[in-house]
Amino acid sequence: MLAMIGQGKTRGQPAILDIHACHNQNTAALRVSNAYCVSEYLYYYLAERYEETRQVGSGNNQQAMNKKVVQSLPFPLPPKEEQTQIVHRVEQLFAFADLIEQRLKEAQSRVNHLTQSILAKAFRGELTAEWREQNPELISGEHSAQALLARIAAEREKSHPAKRTRKRKAG
Repeated sequence: MLAMIGQGKTRGQPAILDIHACHNQNTAALRVSNAYCVSEYLYYYLAERYEETRQVGSGNNQQAMNKKVVQSLPFPLPPKEEQTQIVHRVEQLFAFADLIEQRLKEAQSRVNHLTQSILAKAFRGELTAEWREQNPELISGEHSAQALLARIAAEREKSHPAKRTRKRKAG
């Protein structure tokens, strides 16, 4: 399926539909023969060309594509074995990206817990000179109190943008 109408992010979005269904004039059903084309290959190709596909829409009030435009979209068709390899590689890379994202979230969580732990120790008076000597990497550079205060200030600024004040006319 390919969305043909939409101002926001919709127009040009591809999707794979694995069920029997009906659709309306807002979408194009792209039927592919399993003998010649791997549907996931077509999906990834259209997803990669999303921005270009959006540009071919026309109309004054709301841009849209039509059947003729969709039928004229270029579509390279390598041998089916190559399409399968491409799909497999793309899915491997997406899985790898998901793994990296999960690891990043876990690392960020550990950093946040470490920061909270250090703050708790500080407020309990447990950050002695001996502790500071044993853990210099935890209190210097990006982990210093100054860096922590800067991050806190930046987060506050992000969540509470500066209020605009109106200038009063002299008079």
